[in-house]
Amino acid sequence: MAGLVFKITIEDTHPPVWRRIIFPEQASFQDLHDVIQTAFGWDDDHLHIFKKQWKITMKILQRF
Repeated sequence: MAGLVFKITIEDTHPPVWRRIIFPEQASFQDLHDVIQTAFGWDDDHLHIFKKQWKITMKILQRF
């Protein structure tokens, strides 16, 4: 199965907060959303509850 390795970083956090995930290339955006929520331990809450907006970057580290 082809896939991607992502590094997802919440910017402007000290120490840095990031996760590396392996994700199937043919999966849906909803699947990606679910994986990100789980990787960061989030409960799918709306971001408007936070006073500071988080900027998140995602980089593809590897294809396999």
